Amino acid sequence: MAFPERGCGRRGGQNGGHLFRSCHQGPSCDDGDTVNETCDACAYPLQRHEAFRVLGEGTFCGRCWAQRLSLETRTDVGHLEVAPVVLEDSDGNERQFHFMYNPRTPSLSMFELDDEHHEVGFKFRVYASAGEDGAALVGRLLAKARAALASPQLQPSGASRYTYAFRGDVVQGWVRCDLAATRERGESVPRISIDGHDFSWEEFGRMLMEHEGWPFRLLFLGDE
Repeated sequence: MAFPERGCGRRGGQNGGHLFRSCHQGPSCDDGDTVNETCDACAYPLQRHEAFRVLGEGTFCGRCWAQRLSLETRTDVGHLEVAPVVLEDSDGNERQFHFMYNPRTPSLSMFELDDEHHEVGFKFRVYASAGEDGAALVGRLLAKARAALASPQLQPSGASRYTYAFRGDVVQGWVRCDLAATRERGESVPRISIDGHDFSWEEFGRMLMEHEGWPFRLLFLGDE
């Protein structure tokens, strides 16, 4: 399978039309206590992280969502399924990663899950290049993951008020929803994931105090 040109549904995309309707993959702060669902097109049972929820249309599995996009764009957007893999981090701990291909972007992500199938810990993503086949895309993603796992950004902290400290002046991670805190407070609460560790907004703030008085620049990596 070779992937089409990027652009459908991404920021600055070119295909327009219905592809820009609201869609998100997996659970978010807006879902509350959403339980596992089934695909509205084929009735296949879905775990939380497998569902594509499309505003006004329903919930779909990856295969049915890709078929709908292919019909709308008259282009084979492709579909890719990858079995979970286990990789070691820099401390020798084994970590299981699940994969999800998003035909809308198109991109392939790999991430860890907790017992309730919420994303936790490490997450990596690569975007498909035009004409790239599935094996090459998976290979690029695994290479990116292995490089990151071998190069930790955090180190144990000697300060009692936080467990980890930054190794350098640049740290890359993911902003996620703290579902437990969101339910408790009744408003969306962020959670920060760095190096496979999940930090509450308060914990992350205490880590930032190591750089008290420093200027900073906030950069969101939409294409990473």
